[in-house]
Amino acid sequence: MSALIKPGEIKSVAKDSPLRAAALTPASAYLNRCLRGQRPFAVLVGSMQAALAALLDHLAEECRSRDDVHLVRIDAPGDSIRDFLSRTLTQLGFELHAAGIDDLHNLLVVFLRHEGAHGRRTVFLIEHTDQCGPRVLEFLQVLSRVRVAAIPAATFVLAGTHVLGRILDSPGMTGLRQFTRERFDLDVAVVRVVDAALTVVRNPPASAPAQPRVVPTLPRSLVVMLDGAIIERRPLACGRMLIGRSRHNDLCLRSRFVSRHHAVLTITETEAHIVDLRSTNAVRVNGQTVQNRALASGDLITIGNYQLRFESGI
Repeated sequence: MSALIKPGEIKSVAKDSPLRAAALTPASAYLNRCLRGQRPFAVLVGSMQAALAALLDHLAEECRSRDDVHLVRIDAPGDSIRDFLSRTLTQLGFELHAAGIDDLHNLLVVFLRHEGAHGRRTVFLIEHTDQCGPRVLEFLQVLSRVRVAAIPAATFVLAGTHVLGRILDSPGMTGLRQFTRERFDLDVAVVRVVDAALTVVRNPPASAPAQPRVVPTLPRSLVVMLDGAIIERRPLACGRMLIGRSRHNDLCLRSRFVSRHHAVLTITETEAHIVDLRSTNAVRVNGQTVQNRALASGDLITIGNYQLRFESGI
């Protein structure tokens, strides 16, 4: 966790709408990418439980607003397959009367196939999955095989602490590993995005001046280069710029060497930072691989086969 965020401050950060919007954007993009594609699983890990809960609330709101999605939300499902099936089917509107586990299983499969055939995906939001037992985790893999025309009928969003990552990487979860290899770490991708803004919020001036102090901002820009040629010069304002291959980024770099959400550039009145969002091919500044780096004018950022030159004060 970032040194700038203390446990007691996480709740207020999650509720602050501008900061929350900045934090949820990359994580929401990851989840929507899983829903649009043919991925039966999405994995969210992080130590900021309030931020994880806020993200799942946000996704639940999106699911409820869509006619082509059924939502099932389960907290800490335990290790009873029967209990998992009962809780799921109850949320889907079924009245259960002493049905056996096989009947519950078959009923859920029939529902998933029927709804999938009509273009409706069932989304399972599972909170505190690190408290889930191995039987239920293996059963999720069984349900992930329910498909309609090669498209999964359900997507399982597994959320929990970093313990969840260790569970999914354990020898007993070999079957799940191929489906849960790509994960989203909120501690890496979210906390650093809002660090600059949080620093300003938490360190106000000791005594407010009689008149608002205007801080001069030097003009800043990002020069985008490919194969040595300049293809764009983008002016920079205070805020954040998400960089990656997906068209949903603020700066889209079309290349197979660039991750879908590769990095984020944060700009304040006095500083600029580049943060790697756990990309496949890393982020380099002046030839050095970095995770979080303050930028000076003239610094050369390498992302995939693109070069970005940060310029300030010209």
